[in-house]
Amino acid sequence: SFPHSRTPAAYMLVFLLLGLAEGLSQVPGLNRTKENSPYHIYVITMPARKEHVMKSLSELELADAAKLHPAITPDNVEPEQIAEESVLKIKETACAMSHWTMYQKFLQSGQQYAIVIEDDFIPTEYAKDLIEDHGDSALTTFISRIITERKEDSWDLLNLARCYDCCMAKCQNVKETYEDFGAALVTSPHPYCGTAYLINRKAASVMSGNMPIVRETDDNMLYYGLEGELNYMSVTPRLFRQSHSLFGSSLHNDAPDECKECANQQCFAPGDMGADDYALEVAEWVGGNLLGA
Repeated sequence: SFPHSRTPAAYMLVFLLLGLAEGLSQVPGLNRTKENSPYHIYVITMPARKEHVMKSLSELELADAAKLHPAITPDNVEPEQIAEESVLKIKETACAMSHWTMYQKFLQSGQQYAIVIEDDFIPTEYAKDLIEDHGDSALTTFISRIITERKEDSWDLLNLARCYDCCMAKCQNVKETYEDFGAALVTSPHPYCGTAYLINRKAASVMSGNMPIVRETDDNMLYYGLEGELNYMSVTPRLFRQSHSLFGSSLHNDAPDECKECANQQCFAPGDMGADDYALEVAEWVGGNLLGA
């Protein structure tokens, strides 16, 4: 387990940043949040990418529920906000802090659910087909349905853009199906990528434990799922993916597919989070079908 030490100075500095950057969220055409929307959308945004974000959200009919959330830059990261044991690069730390500050904003709101999106997102081919078949509001309809039909003790964190996962039948467990949308909710060994995900207040509170920062966002998501502190599932096919062709990436060299090739027909490859320390937990998490896999 990772330690969860926190310092008052780290919190104070983060909340100062939240106040100083509040102006970025005041963008004409956004923040017209519908009162009956079951969720807010927080788009973690660099100033230079606002135009892309506004255009994309409008095209997907997501703008009415959206708020731009200012991205933390490396220059804004203070030593007190980095865990002593962290091995992250400063850009990775800044990205994780952007998500952490967004969780605090969400927890201060009255909403029960939030979608977190990074500003270089694009819809997948599946999402585009969904819109073509079901109309321009297909994504909002689908996501709202996932929320309204959520069963008690079901997901707390739902990855909408998972990547690098092992998707063999024996390696994932279908928890819910949406036949009319051709989609499902699944548990799986290692759904990476934090490009877009849906959370409730429990997930935001739990994942706020990553302060001072010790883990990247997608590692943090998976870590708390493996620890059993929140219920982590994914939508498949995924709705969004990261586009490096738009802006490039300061963190990764490629934009991985939803599923990776499963090495030797195994659910884990050496080095995958969960391959060693969490083998039993992951087996239980995905329905017991990983034992002896």
